Amino acid sequence: QVGEDGGAAPVCRGSQEDLRPCNLLTCEGMHVPVDCEFGLWQDWSGCECSGTRQRSRAIRREAEYGGQLCSGSQRMMQPCKPTSPACSTTAPVACELGDWREWSTCPRTC
Repeated sequence: QVGEDGGAAPVCRGSQEDLRPCNLLTCEGMHVPVDCEFGLWQDWSGCECSGTRQRSRAIRREAEYGGQLCSGSQRMMQPCKPTSPACSTTAPVACELGDWREWSTCPRTC
């Protein structure tokens, strides 16, 4: 290159790019945390011959972006006195838990 005075133009020194980090926030930092929320309790079931009745509630909103997980039970059981005539002819049955269901899908997307 030729300078204005006809001599050699000075050589540019330094970088032609200026880089810096950006978007360093994690997903939690980009969104407001959303806490888990339960729905309303369902009505109590009838009294089973085992002497228990139950009610349940569903998770209305899953926790997202670092929000608090739901705390508490999704099902309540309480003792009751069976009144159905069918219960008086049935032998007592021991409580037995079934297998766990598969995990639900993870709501986190990042």
